[in-house]
Amino acid sequence: MTLVSDALHHILHPSEVWAQYSEARLVVSNLFLIGFGYVDRLDLRSVVLFSAVVFVATFFLMLVAVRAYLGRRLTFLPVFSLGVVWFSFVGVSNALWAFQLAWYFVLLFLFATIHFLCIWPRYRPIALTFAIITAVLGSLSMVQGFLIWPVGLVALLWVWTRERKRWVEVGVWIGAGAITTLVYVRGYTWGAGCIGPARNCSVTHNAGRPGHLAQYLFTLTGNVLGVAVRWDSAWERLLGVAVLAAAVFVIVRSIQERHNTLVPLPLLMILYALLFDLTLALGRSGQRNVAGQQGRYTMPNLILVAGILVYACGHRPCLRAARKGDRKAIAIAVAFGLLGVFVVAQGVYSTQYGIRQARVLRAHQVRDAQTIINLDRVPRRLRGCYVNAYVWNGAYDARKALTLIGLPVYIARRDRLMIFDPGTYRRYRALGVPPPPKCAPRTRAPNP
Repeated sequence: MTLVSDALHHILHPSEVWAQYSEARLVVSNLFLIGFGYVDRLDLRSVVLFSAVVFVATFFLMLVAVRAYLGRRLTFLPVFSLGVVWFSFVGVSNALWAFQLAWYFVLLFLFATIHFLCIWPRYRPIALTFAIITAVLGSLSMVQGFLIWPVGLVALLWVWTRERKRWVEVGVWIGAGAITTLVYVRGYTWGAGCIGPARNCSVTHNAGRPGHLAQYLFTLTGNVLGVAVRWDSAWERLLGVAVLAAAVFVIVRSIQERHNTLVPLPLLMILYALLFDLTLALGRSGQRNVAGQQGRYTMPNLILVAGILVYACGHRPCLRAARKGDRKAIAIAVAFGLLGVFVVAQGVYSTQYGIRQARVLRAHQVRDAQTIINLDRVPRRLRGCYVNAYVWNGAYDARKALTLIGLPVYIARRDRLMIFDPGTYRRYRALGVPPPPKCAPRTRAPNP
């Protein structure tokens, strides 16, 4: 908020764009948010729509890579199946949250990097230069963008030869990644990802509990259907184990078939998704396992399933051999059928979940806006409770919750940003104060 306001008042300093938010520097998305501030006073609906455009563009980039991997024109069924998984409604929380623009940028730059390293048919040094640029942009979008560097290294090593130019490419790639990392970590605050009541965000703490870390990781990889985040789901962990086993199988088979393709797309997608999940597990597994079922963590797991599906598209079963009793052909046909059933079930169930969740999210967002716009109508002693319950979902105590929104609300009201745009403001003002939340009475310390 301060960033956009300073830009509008022509007092923006580059350090504000570079500043760390939680565990990441959101340089790329910050620049775009400044642009939205100039265009429409930072209307978050425009940001959400722009995120959708970025996601669609990334899907088409992926289709180009799939065609290169398969070595033939795409037909309706692979495109439709990948679309069902890619645009699954289970990702509705990311789709309706403007902040996740940063993650959508990371995916765009990931597939752009794969395109330049594996598919770009032109002068190789130019392709490598473009790949480094997109990897740097991904790193400056969200911390998971740094995972593009190891994925790109695998892509370079995939077609490895002992020619001098290959040594140069790998060396330049590793050097660029190292320089980007060194610049990024200068002045970086470690452990800043602990938000709200979370305490155990340390990587060393979470890595020191391998059993709990594995359970959390299985919860993440199984988070492709959409469940209510109310209980610890053993079924979701079992699904996560199955998805992870399929992913490991694809990785092993891709390595065994290395010389048959120059574009290891399934391997690269699965590798990125697993590394993404690992960073989430290392940074968030201090919470309960149920936290891994949150809708915002579905993005890497949909990429994981999409990678498995891409591999399946390149290894269609031979039904004629299966009818003749060939065991290998029968096994492939059965696996292909199970994957098809899973994709259909995932599409049906996640659509139902997504529609329900979208209604819930919209109700929450309307209630949040009502609270902020009509806070002056709430009795002073209850304002902290309202803000904590409706804006922060109970993450803080009442006093801290009220303190955290003070400056952003003041800036937004002064500059008429977001919900303080005159038309939006009048609409939420007319709705009035939301129903009173359950507020714990403030306790006073006893007199000494």
